Amino acid sequence: MKIQPSPSTQAAATRPSLPKPSAEETPRDQVVYNHLPAHRFRVQSPVGAAIGAGAAVGLNALAQGNLWTGLAAAGVGAFLGGNYSKLIYSGQAKARELGNIATQHSKEEWLSFEPLKKADLLAERGVGRSPRMYDGYDSSRDIAALYAREGRPEQAYAVEVEVAHLRPAAELGHLDTRLELNWGPGPEQKYEVNLDQDNDTTRHSTTFNRIQKRIDKHELRQLGWRDGQPISIKAVTSDEKTEQASLEGRTDQHPQPGNIFRWEGKTVYYAVTDRFYNGDKSNDQGTDPSNPQKFHGGDWQGVIEKLDYLKDLNVDCIWLSCPYEAQRDFLGMDGFHGYWPMDFTKAEPGFGSREKLHELVEKAHAKGMKVMLDVVLNHTGYGHPFTTDPEKKEWFNANGNISGLGQWEMENGSLCGLPDLRQQNPEVTKYLVEVHKDWLKEADGFRIDAMRHMPEDFLRTFNQEMKKEKPDFYGVGEAFWLKSNFVAGYQNRASDSMFDFPLAYAIRRTFAGDPSRNLHDRIEYWKEVKPHASQHEAWRVLLDSHKSQDMSLLSQALSQDKLYDNPLKLGTFIDNHDMVRFMSDTAGDIRRQEQALAFLYAVRGTPHVYYGTEVAMEGIGPANRNDMEWGKNPELTERFKQLSEARRSSEALQFGSQEELHCDKDTYAFSRIRPEEEVVCAFNKGDEPETITIPLHRDSPIPEGAVLKDMFGAGTVKVEQHTVTVTIPAKGYSYLQWK
Repeated sequence: MKIQPSPSTQAAATRPSLPKPSAEETPRDQVVYNHLPAHRFRVQSPVGAAIGAGAAVGLNALAQGNLWTGLAAAGVGAFLGGNYSKLIYSGQAKARELGNIATQHSKEEWLSFEPLKKADLLAERGVGRSPRMYDGYDSSRDIAALYAREGRPEQAYAVEVEVAHLRPAAELGHLDTRLELNWGPGPEQKYEVNLDQDNDTTRHSTTFNRIQKRIDKHELRQLGWRDGQPISIKAVTSDEKTEQASLEGRTDQHPQPGNIFRWEGKTVYYAVTDRFYNGDKSNDQGTDPSNPQKFHGGDWQGVIEKLDYLKDLNVDCIWLSCPYEAQRDFLGMDGFHGYWPMDFTKAEPGFGSREKLHELVEKAHAKGMKVMLDVVLNHTGYGHPFTTDPEKKEWFNANGNISGLGQWEMENGSLCGLPDLRQQNPEVTKYLVEVHKDWLKEADGFRIDAMRHMPEDFLRTFNQEMKKEKPDFYGVGEAFWLKSNFVAGYQNRASDSMFDFPLAYAIRRTFAGDPSRNLHDRIEYWKEVKPHASQHEAWRVLLDSHKSQDMSLLSQALSQDKLYDNPLKLGTFIDNHDMVRFMSDTAGDIRRQEQALAFLYAVRGTPHVYYGTEVAMEGIGPANRNDMEWGKNPELTERFKQLSEARRSSEALQFGSQEELHCDKDTYAFSRIRPEEEVVCAFNKGDEPETITIPLHRDSPIPEGAVLKDMFGAGTVKVEQHTVTVTIPAKGYSYLQWK
């Protein structure tokens, strides 16, 4: 039977399925293609075909979460068909995915506490530099700040450790955190204490990402400490083998909170280099702006000339296309997007020289922006010289195109016919690591393409090696799949961050739908999308475009945050280069795009904005990568600036925890919380204004009677009986801030 393509195959919009050289075109006695199967045709009996179909059905059921049906069908099919190793490999991958859910715990009752304030700050550090255990709880060990307050003589001494993200249940066997107090040179003037979860003087708060210890001053006095005497305090998180992170400060030294960069909440702007701006026409090589499949001339000089534009948009990081020399004129198409590398070591001449890239990075840094490079680790371009090099025979998988949804097939088959690198080969791993360490000299992080199609062990090794080269390295991976527990596995066990595809599709299904479309409109839209997307995507468009779905879809997607090591780092977005542009899914209603952007800048995560989204560019298929339309829709661009400025000016919106407060058919509200700031974000996708009363979270720091300010206007809302009442315009939103 024919398996329906998964969402991951939508990457075909980037890597089209193309014919491979045949024996007739290139005789095998002349050229041997390392990535092609040894036999062009495989004879299979009807019984064998049925057996293979049974295994495929089983793996498909597993991928969709139907465990017992999947195991039974895949087991029988694989047993009779002899695919033992494939089944075992895919089964182990599925077990890891399901384990992401099975290992979750939650506390019924949390012991609340009042978190310490910035005035109590002793020290802070950038997060993301700690060694990782890759068990899903690394951000819970990654110390961000240290606080202490002596208080009155009769009060306990409060010491507080803030971590990057205190994942629910992290305190249940995953943390080994201790404090070392020292107020003199002698060993008797020291006090060490473990922050044991069973001790009633220790509190854990997932709302504030804090661990607080209340120390009895009587014990300190017995050791010779005197009231008011300064103490040096060191916080350490570790396991039995490895020191994970530490931070030290003194109680008589309270530094002002610094401007330490955290990736959480920052804006990343994807400027597809060839389509953004042509700043140097002298490096144009065979460009044809009229052809959507050819180079158009955009380059690194063009990005340099638009740095002020990006700065004005409050962009924190520029994401650039793959920098390698790309394949040209392959069946009339160019690899302008960068995903068809011909030489990993050389810069794409149409983008400029390596020196020009270095200049771009330096100038971006001078303006306070970081630079991220797209990278390809899964495959080469169709005509890469390695594919015919006799010494590179073992560098490629030669299993043909991906067939089925099992993880073995995903990792060992060719994605749209692209030569599939065998990362299990130590030589391949070494080559990919070394060449990208060199490119990392020109970047602060990487966007990693097609992560689902590579082994986790390799991805983890790659992440570790990049951090050795640059401790502040940040990697965000693409796994085009709509199951949160599957995506979470890569962040927990391999990468710093992942793109949040489940939330992206929830945003689109919620905000982009057009109730006015009739069946004829939907069918016509489906016909337009179908040639440029997988069948799954085309059918989804047909089914979902008739109406926008309830806000409960957003609630369902965000309820899975407990699966991730750090949902605050997830790459959030409303569209990208492999999807229909958001504006093309709104029936021309720009209010829907503005509301989706408002949600993007309110919700947890790191917003990734596709070039042209801020001017409401449209595009389906190749047209979703049209040249940047400068100056289009200036009103939306100005609103985009206001949203990004609100995000940048608020710690709560950047890396505060998120708590759902209200969910109805057309209205939704949540809160972003820090100890000294909270922003209540409310949305109404209906056609009429809505007045809703929103209860504050139980751990909200907002006092009764406090006034919340509208971040986009002069309006205010007062807290009454631990609630706020707000009127939200039709297809509108509101950010209400308390500091």
